[in-house]
Amino acid sequence: LGLSIHPKHSWIATRGEDNHIQILDYSDKNLKIIKKWKAKQWVDTCLWVDDHLVFSSGKNLYIFKSSSQNPDLIETWN
Repeated sequence: LGLSIHPKHSWIATRGEDNHIQILDYSDKNLKIIKKWKAKQWVDTCLWVDDHLVFSSGKNLYIFKSSSQNPDLIETWN
């Protein structure tokens, strides 16, 4: 449904209606999944901030840090 390209690295973040968000590396001309996570709700938007990916899913805001395998919840809106 959407993607975001990292400004410095050969990384792409993809999001879809299947509630998945993936970070892929395309540095060797073959897409390789670095991280993959399934949200409970549709992943709406994503944005790279340094080497971290910030994204929203439902009423939650997450950050996918480059050092972790699962995103951390930042904020929840009522």
